[in-house]
Amino acid sequence: MRTSKVLAAELATWSNGRGISSLDWIINTGSFTQFTAYARLIFPEFVEVQGRLYLADLFTQERLSELRKGTDDRNAQAFMNVIDLATMFCAADERSDDEIRELGRFLKKTWTASAAASFPHRQIHIILDDNLEEEDVGELLISLVDEK
Repeated sequence: MRTSKVLAAELATWSNGRGISSLDWIINTGSFTQFTAYARLIFPEFVEVQGRLYLADLFTQERLSELRKGTDDRNAQAFMNVIDLATMFCAADERSDDEIRELGRFLKKTWTASAAASFPHRQIHIILDDNLEEEDVGELLISLVDEK
């Protein structure tokens, strides 16, 4: 994944204008708590409930029961696992639509790898639904479903 424009500009100001790498920046400014939280987004853990996979950090039985009232199991699974990437990092000057799309493509790769590592014999699909250009929608959704 490319370095964001905002981060690239900040990196260039470090070390008396000589700049530093992204890794140096993480070492100097990041925290272990932030790292563990981002790691769970990048390479998520899953729970299996009634033969379907869910992102462990988003799953609640109560929410799943509510979702199942209005749709089939596959759609309930997709809604339970959905994250709107466009609402993450909401500071308008911090990211562009192209950067959000790049984040989506990156997460699709890492979620696919995480699911394959944990469930190598399952048919798991990571869905990216790009509505960033649609008026009054402006979302980029990522979700997970598996075939039964």
